[in-house]
Amino acid sequence: MTQIEATAKIALVGSGPAALVAAITLARRGIRTTFFERDAHPEVAPVSIRIAPTP
Repeated sequence: MTQIEATAKIALVGSGPAALVAAITLARRGIRTTFFERDAHPEVAPVSIRIAPTP
C-alpha cells in the first residue's frame, strides 16, 4: 500500500450498483469510503417501472 492509499479519503455520492462496486474495489486496496445518499432510508428510494409497449 502506498502512502497515498493509506491516507486517501474517498466520498461516493449515491449508493447505486456502480458506487457499491467502486467501494468494494477500494476496500480491497485498504481504502475506506463514505457514502452520501439523498434518501435517508433505502426503503424510500425511487423505484423504476418498465412499461412494455403492447403488441
